[in-house]
Amino acid sequence: MFQEFDFATGKTVDPRHRQVVIILNDAADADSLQQQLRQKSYPVRGNTTDLREGLALVAKNKLGILFLDADLNDVDVIDLMGKIQTPFPGFKIIVVTANATKELLAQVMKKGAAGFLVKPLDQEAVVAVLERL
Repeated sequence: MFQEFDFATGKTVDPRHRQVVIILNDAADADSLQQQLRQKSYPVRGNTTDLREGLALVAKNKLGILFLDADLNDVDVIDLMGKIQTPFPGFKIIVVTANATKELLAQVMKKGAAGFLVKPLDQEAVVAVLERL
C-alpha cells in the first residue's frame, strides 16, 4: 500500500482515511453521491439505505469518511453518531439532511460531526466539506 504525503502537515497519510461509506435514506441520493465521490477519486466502499448494512460497512472498514443521513426512519442521529464514534473513532462523520435546522446543526457539530450538508447535495458543497477534513 502506498502512502500519501500531506505537504500542509509534513506527515504521511494512510489512504484508508479517504475511503467512504454512505448511509442515506434515498437510494437515488446515495447513488448520485457515490458517483460524485468516485469522480473525485474517493474510494466508495459501499452505499446503502439500510442502517444495519451501513453499520456493517463501517465495522468492516474501521476508518474513513461516513456520510450519514439524519433523516433515517426511527433513528436519532445524535445517539447513532455516539454509537459509531465510540468503537470507530477513525471515521469522520458528515451529516446529511433535507430538514436542516440551527438546532440540528449545533447538536451534530457538538457531537463531533466533521461536516453538515443539506439535500439536495451540491457537488461544490460536498467537495468543500471533504477538503476541510
